[in-house]
Amino acid sequence: RWFLDLRPKALADPRFSYRLSDVPAASHPSIAAALARLAAVGPADVVWDPFVGSGSELIESWKFGLPRRLCGTDIDAKAIAASTLNAETAGCRDIMQLSQVDSLEFLAPNPSVIISNPPMGRRVHRGTLQLLFQQLLPKLARDLSPGGRLVWLTPLPALTRQVLSEHGLKLTYASAVDLGGFDAEMQRWEKQDAPTACRS
Repeated sequence: RWFLDLRPKALADPRFSYRLSDVPAASHPSIAAALARLAAVGPADVVWDPFVGSGSELIESWKFGLPRRLCGTDIDAKAIAASTLNAETAGCRDIMQLSQVDSLEFLAPNPSVIISNPPMGRRVHRGTLQLLFQQLLPKLARDLSPGGRLVWLTPLPALTRQVLSEHGLKLTYASAVDLGGFDAEMQRWEKQDAPTACRS
């Protein structure tokens, strides 16, 4: 007789060995890697994550496209500490600016890419998730540089589509993602290049 014995093991993935520290509800590195690839991050980009968590989106952006600058904000000191350690391990701490600040109050450095896995409803410090998004989405649209991309997961896809469309961004990709019990939508938005001035 022949027997096939399958014994699943939680083998470490060497691609994500930089992740030495974590915070609750932070992105799985595979989700972060997918977002970085969807954003098509490149060497000329300035990348901002408004909810940096453990830093995976920024680190995966650096691993994918070697952008010239990374910026991450979070209101949680533990998130900033986790991101700092993970970025040092990954080797990109020298180009990463991390700030413990509310993303709504952050003076964004003209980002060409905004990438994030934002709060999904359980840890919202300013009321409801809908209120946060109603305040945040117009700011992201304003802060994104002309020709830039916003790539993220949203648990409120209809609201996101409405507000970002009203603020001049164009949806170029959308796909449902199962986050283990509830769905979010992975979206890519693009901001039109600034109009060229007419010469007389």
